[in-house]
Amino acid sequence: MTSLAPSNAYLRLRLLGPCATVALAAPTLASYLGITLAEATVRLSRPPTTLSHRVETHQARRLATLLVALGVPVHLEPVEQGAMPSAPPGGFELSLQPFEAKDIVGLANTISQALPPLALGHEARKPLSLKKALAGPGGLVLTGLSAEDVHRLRRAFRKIDRLRLATSGTHGALYDILPDPRLPGPRPDNLAPSLRKLGLVPCVLTGAVASRLDAPTRDHVLRRFADMGLIALNHDFQRFDLFLTGIQNLSPRDLADFLLVRSDLPRKVLERMPRALRIESGLTRANASAFQADYAALGLETCARLRLYHPLQADLPNRVTH
Repeated sequence: MTSLAPSNAYLRLRLLGPCATVALAAPTLASYLGITLAEATVRLSRPPTTLSHRVETHQARRLATLLVALGVPVHLEPVEQGAMPSAPPGGFELSLQPFEAKDIVGLANTISQALPPLALGHEARKPLSLKKALAGPGGLVLTGLSAEDVHRLRRAFRKIDRLRLATSGTHGALYDILPDPRLPGPRPDNLAPSLRKLGLVPCVLTGAVASRLDAPTRDHVLRRFADMGLIALNHDFQRFDLFLTGIQNLSPRDLADFLLVRSDLPRKVLERMPRALRIESGLTRANASAFQADYAALGLETCARLRLYHPLQADLPNRVTH
């Protein structure tokens, strides 16, 4: 049994009754929520309970559908208007991201007018400065916010089309360090060895030169390598596009049927699949990993790529609906 709530930015996922398939469902729940398998097993074993208090709507609906297919009685309900977790030490960060790079110019002008007076300084709120900020991997990130600040800013931006908002509590947040794609030229050759000496490891998924850093380590790295054009990207703000790169055990006809609802290319092109096709867009880190596993089970080979807006990724002809 499942009930899908009206469209909302976030949904609460509740377990309504006993689950006879805990062992089957726990890996899926763990993957989507980014928790351990043990924690997922505990949550599924204590009905009725809340499996997650706050899940992005797109992720929540997909997760609920999978859980129901696995025999888990779940219910989705809207998070109360304005509901936010209590403020953790260090407050919140709010990321403003365009759906596509082509939206940046228009969004910069609109956001400049919609920003509350004290949200940014005079120079930072100018359209040219906002355009540069929006083009970063994490979009425009507002830091040092209280829960009330986040409420106010979300209200200010809620009617702006083609804009994605993401919130992160800075206490316990994890960061990747990447070369800023907005800066020209390759990174210095001595950067990787220097980071390895500090015990830091790269991330294949994002292309980060150092990954999973807490805030103090992030700040130390950025200060130590201040002249190397590095930026920090909060895991909560990372978004990925998923590309179909190969198929197994599917006929061209079945492949085209599958892709027609995910691409604006004609059927004859989809049956040949002459190049990698973008089939999912703007996924969270947890979603990207979960979707890759789901597609692999269907015989579809995929590749996740960190969403960047500079250099422009704007006019992908095979774009999908967000």
